[in-house]
Amino acid sequence: MVDNCGIVVWMSNSRIRHAVSTNGPLGPFEPKDVAQGVWGHEPTVARAPTGEYVLFWTAKFGSEVPCSKTVCSHGNDGSSVINGKDCLPDTQCTYRPQLLTYMAYSKEPTGPWSTPVIVPSPDGESIDTNLAPIIRKDGSLLGLGRPPNVWEASDWRDNSTYKVTSRDSTVTGEDPFLYVDAYNNSVLHGLSHAGGWDSSGGHAWSTDGGKTWATHTDVVHAYGSNFLLEDGSQVSLSRRERPHLVFDSKGVPQALTNGVTPNWPCTHPETCPKDYCYTALQALNQDDGAALVEEA
Repeated sequence: MVDNCGIVVWMSNSRIRHAVSTNGPLGPFEPKDVAQGVWGHEPTVARAPTGEYVLFWTAKFGSEVPCSKTVCSHGNDGSSVINGKDCLPDTQCTYRPQLLTYMAYSKEPTGPWSTPVIVPSPDGESIDTNLAPIIRKDGSLLGLGRPPNVWEASDWRDNSTYKVTSRDSTVTGEDPFLYVDAYNNSVLHGLSHAGGWDSSGGHAWSTDGGKTWATHTDVVHAYGSNFLLEDGSQVSLSRRERPHLVFDSKGVPQALTNGVTPNWPCTHPETCPKDYCYTALQALNQDDGAALVEEA
């Protein structure tokens, strides 16, 4: 978020930053360059078999940003200051343009990035798709978006080959993250955020290349609101979304990252007096044995 604002004004203040760790997958990570400025939102990066970093994100280009047409410019210590004009929660927006999904790629995570191209959206939808893809060894693409939508492409570079279909069941909620099982590359996994202002996440998997998906039949969360800190203390997060995994060189997940809001009450954009947010990284209990590194 720009101008020291919080999550409540995400519709006007989102941008995409690149962070770097020089100490392995558990960080710490330090912010570096801005990959895409205001207005850019919900980034996911896939790696192409030819080495490119391929960025998928929601964007609105031009001087007028979503919600109020103007960037909210007066946050207070990381929290938004709602003023009824240019700093509005997403429930009170006066300007709702199309929020389309774009793709760009680069040889380096620092850029320069190629000219963005539009990725097809589901019929009749112009809101952020939450698209999160993987790119296979043959250059084809598979991606999950807001349920129940699935993206497929024969060539990740050619947006004319992208097709969107509706599947009976993929992940639940929103903000999917798709990855290949490190020990069995015929298995795909999807993490997701439960949706809205819920702070829990879900898990689904596929053993047939993404045609069908299975989930836990009982109430099992991939993660919850409680977050254990390195000093042994614990915080309860009011918002924990955008799950992504950090992998080691073998493709084994080492940590879970989320965009989080720590303060209560913060369960609705109009009742969230302190809405500062940050990216949280939580190490996983993981056996880093001999993993497969080939992609599906």
